[in-house]
Amino acid sequence: MIELQYPRISISGQCELVGLARSSFYYEPQTEDGYNAYLMGLMDEQYTRTPFYGVRRITAWLRRRGEQVNPKRVRHLMHLMGLAAIYPKRRLSLSRGAHRRQLDAPLNDDRKPHISSLKSPFDVGVFLAKRHEGGMRIDSWTQGRSL
Repeated sequence: MIELQYPRISISGQCELVGLARSSFYYEPQTEDGYNAYLMGLMDEQYTRTPFYGVRRITAWLRRRGEQVNPKRVRHLMHLMGLAAIYPKRRLSLSRGAHRRQLDAPLNDDRKPHISSLKSPFDVGVFLAKRHEGGMRIDSWTQGRSL
């Protein structure tokens, strides 16, 4: 795309032709440091034990261990790992059983199979479940990474 050895057109001229800012051509992204990987490992272990811990509790737990972290870093790493606290969602305590009507709504998924994985300290388990009127029924289970 942009050639450093091309003598007729300067780098700034080549960048202009391509529609790229010259600073973007010289930009080198920062690499992840090993400390973030270490923190992510600690956070993953703690989240496996206590999935209801959010950013604040994970931050406090890490600080009690002597790690110097702030909530912004923990939030960023949790987002990268796809972790979120498990807690009761809104509208589950409605009066007169309104939440039951929401849960008993008809299924609109044409009974498609659902594949999920469970994390354990030893390995990953994969199971195949099918929806029915009462919820989901597990049809098959296997240890390992695939069915």
